[in-house]
Amino acid sequence: NFSGDYIGITNIRAVQDLTNATICAWAKFDANCGLNATIFCAGGQTAGSWMLGRYYSDIVIFTLLTNYIKDVSLVWCPVSYTNSWNHYAVSWSGANHTATMYLDGVPVRTNTAPSITALHIGGQYLGMGCWTFEEGPAMDLVNNPLGHPNNGWMRGSMDDVRIYNRTLSVAEVRSLYSANVAGASPLITLQPQSQAVTLGQSVSFAVGASGSSLTYRWMRNSTSINGASS
Repeated sequence: NFSGDYIGITNIRAVQDLTNATICAWAKFDANCGLNATIFCAGGQTAGSWMLGRYYSDIVIFTLLTNYIKDVSLVWCPVSYTNSWNHYAVSWSGANHTATMYLDGVPVRTNTAPSITALHIGGQYLGMGCWTFEEGPAMDLVNNPLGHPNNGWMRGSMDDVRIYNRTLSVAEVRSLYSANVAGASPLITLQPQSQAVTLGQSVSFAVGASGSSLTYRWMRNSTSINGASS
């Protein structure tokens, strides 16, 4: 939950220069979140810096800095949502200079930025729930009032926030949305335990899992065991 709080991620090497990428999150914007509400911000004074969230608008936008001072709203959602959980995703292909916006697992807009080949983090931090547009030594509003962060607080909630270093397919993005709509992802709560028995004796294994509409299939050497599924 965010109510003007933020997270600054400092270990950004793994997501610093992404030729291909997918950025996605579940988000719910509060009614009073305003027109600037950040999911992710990799902003800075570097071409290829980016932001996902509300940016001077009540719709979710993927904004890309195309040069030192110019940013463009590259792709955006066609509908504004407040007080409801929605899944937002952007896939980026550096080879094609193309971004695609997804809303609830459905592609809604595609656009190109011909001068950009990779997504960059322009400053020292990757911000969650805040802007990080200005460069500075620390995420410190007192000693560095123009630094990280400087605005764009996320007032609402986020969940299952992800950054991939590849361009997910339409089916993969849809599966991220569908898995959460159908219920929580399956989770093994009790693993089968190894047992030692005399040759010829029967042995029983047990497994426990949480989730909805679960089915089970026991396998041996990657082959299904007859009568051991439900």
